[in-house]
Amino acid sequence: MKQTIVAAAAAVGFLGGSALAADLPVKAPYYKASPAYYGWSGCYIGANVGGVWARLRDDWTPNPAGFPVSGPSLTANGAATIHDSGLTGGGQIGCNLETNRVVWGIEGDFNVTDLHGIRDVAVPASGPVAAYSIHEDFRARWLSTVRGRIGFTAHRTLFFATGGVAFAHLNTSDSAVFPASSTNNTVSGSSTRVGWTVGGGIEHALSGGWSVKAEYLFARFGHFSTTSANSNPGLFPVSTIVHDHRLDEQIARIGLNYRFGGGWY
Repeated sequence: MKQTIVAAAAAVGFLGGSALAADLPVKAPYYKASPAYYGWSGCYIGANVGGVWARLRDDWTPNPAGFPVSGPSLTANGAATIHDSGLTGGGQIGCNLETNRVVWGIEGDFNVTDLHGIRDVAVPASGPVAAYSIHEDFRARWLSTVRGRIGFTAHRTLFFATGGVAFAHLNTSDSAVFPASSTNNTVSGSSTRVGWTVGGGIEHALSGGWSVKAEYLFARFGHFSTTSANSNPGLFPVSTIVHDHRLDEQIARIGLNYRFGGGWY
């Protein structure tokens, strides 16, 4: 009889414990959300502002037959590097494709530069060479590039290198005034120059498709030559001077882009 009572009590205790365990709340499994990732694929449009620095190399080659005495002096004093700098602003448009955190892209831009460099030199008489004066100037009003881009992403930040073709409109003016003969050699030229450009920068993604960037570009353009003739061709028919010009420009700028596509996912 005593054994029966003990067995019954044990059975009641087991059943009660099981019922209590069934009533305890069960904690739901915890799933950690994957971190958001910014994708750079897509096309964009934007604007930029910054500084521009220009350097024009101007070399003179007088015809020895026309300047048998003053030719070397004109060559030496006409050779110059003319500088100018200022502000620049413009816009850009481009597209990116991201593959395994490597970003490939193409970008085109147009910037107003309005550069104007001037050089004036008064050359005193020296031996058989009579005194004369030199004037040189250039204007470069705009710069445009079409470039490829390649970069590597660090989440919201893109580090990129860039390079391609560059275009700029160049106006030049060269003159040498000879008071002793009351003549001058003067010529002006205008040409849209084609060259190359390289650079790099950094771009950082904001929210809603916006990003900010900072970049540097160096552009070099092909040679552009003009030839001045003497203002008195009857007296000095072969007194010509070839003026050779080469333009370099540098741009450091910041920009704001709006991207269609890409973004957070």
